[in-house]
Amino acid sequence: MTTSLLKNQAPTLIARLDYEVQRFADLAVLCHDSRSRLKTMALITACGDESSDKDQRVLAVGAFVGPADEWTALLLDWIERIKPETLPSKINAFHRTDCETGQGEFPDKFGWTEESRKRLIIDLIEIITRRRVLLCGAGLQMKDYGNLELIDGKPVGKSEYHVLLQAIMGELSWQREDSNAPSFEDIAYVFDQQDRAREFWAHEIHKETKNHPKISWKNRIGTLTFGDKKSTGLLQVADLGTYEVMRHITNYLFFDKKPRKSFEAFAATRNVAKIVIYDGKTLEKIVESKKAELAASFNDRS
Repeated sequence: MTTSLLKNQAPTLIARLDYEVQRFADLAVLCHDSRSRLKTMALITACGDESSDKDQRVLAVGAFVGPADEWTALLLDWIERIKPETLPSKINAFHRTDCETGQGEFPDKFGWTEESRKRLIIDLIEIITRRRVLLCGAGLQMKDYGNLELIDGKPVGKSEYHVLLQAIMGELSWQREDSNAPSFEDIAYVFDQQDRAREFWAHEIHKETKNHPKISWKNRIGTLTFGDKKSTGLLQVADLGTYEVMRHITNYLFFDKKPRKSFEAFAATRNVAKIVIYDGKTLEKIVESKKAELAASFNDRS
């Protein structure tokens, strides 16, 4: 009976592996110039700190970035680790917050324990650290963004989410430009699916940045697509990384500034590229810069 069950399950797992890996491989090819050897992909998600203290609420956007072959190998290991027979109960997608807190698909009533949740997180982090993918993150305090001066009655960057989104795209694209890689080696961005308004403005910001006449690294910004964690397993990887970014920033701002062991695991294997905190003064400088840019644009038209 057991042997028969395993035989019946194996093709399903193999089919899923083949489908997800092939789908990602196809996406990597479609998103890049045919000359690209690296086919670099950046998987990006957002994570908010649901602190009961509104003055301490943090929003973070994080990305893991790496060449397609590293992502493919990581995806194979990731799917293998979260397959149903290795877990107390089946999950549709890994969510770091839920796994950490025992919510969503990870409650005790489904057979999960604090130890099994912790073991899964440790194993998934270890899978990531075996690969040449780098974590880049940016975060801000929600109250700092809310206190900013409006520009023509509108918040800078459309929303705090989009300010951080643009920061991540800028940092990764600038690093690629600074690496002296061939001009056709750009970065394709895959974002976690959000509501329609967020997606619309993300596309607008992406288009605006790619066409900006004064941005030297704009050609490093590749395509922009959206996916969901259930069907795009690698966004689950980004989810894990973004949670670490959010907790790292929260600890730095409000607590003892000591890195969590899980974050140190990424740092120890050099999987962390850069973490940026946008405090109130930095955000104010962004507003002033945007106002000056708008003024210059107005004068040019006059």
